[in-house]
Amino acid sequence: MGCDIHLYVERLHKGRWVPVNPPGGASPRKADGSPDYSAEDYWDNWARWLEPESEVEQLANTGKEFEDITPSAGNAWAFGRDYRAFGQLAGVRGPGPIFLERRGLPDDISPQLIEVFYCDTEGRWREGKPIEYQGSTRWGDPDMHSNHWYDLLELRSALHERGSGVEGRIRQLKVEMEKIAAAYQIGPLDVRTVFGFDN
Repeated sequence: MGCDIHLYVERLHKGRWVPVNPPGGASPRKADGSPDYSAEDYWDNWARWLEPESEVEQLANTGKEFEDITPSAGNAWAFGRDYRAFGQLAGVRGPGPIFLERRGLPDDISPQLIEVFYCDTEGRWREGKPIEYQGSTRWGDPDMHSNHWYDLLELRSALHERGSGVEGRIRQLKVEMEKIAAAYQIGPLDVRTVFGFDN
């Protein structure tokens, strides 16, 4: 059975965390609407799973300042299945060593990512501590494990320490997080990646 990462990026906006959509557009499709896996950039495209914005969402964002436009849902970044990178990020499947010991999900995770990482029924396993959200107790999604997060400063530090031994996709993630910090004019503590794994 394979293991996949569910990776998201958040930024701090007006004192609360909000998700950031992956860069790039949806991947090319075949005539029947299925993904075109042969497309040159398919596997490197962070946004290959991203659904286009609906007309309603486009209208809702009309006239908003750039920094005030936030996704209504947490959209996963297409990291790919790279067990060496999983080992370095979270000690999962790959040889590691892990950059920073796993610490679960951040306490101030965005509402959009609460919908991803928590469920409102008691799971078979209880990943992390329960939270109260919209009047109900939510537990970690039983299909997710090894949840973890890094802010940009921590990721930069880990890459600097490890040098050339860091997997390429992690380096690409750091570059994209730096672009987000620059675009929104925020510091390295104000952009982070949050992720978990499934089997």
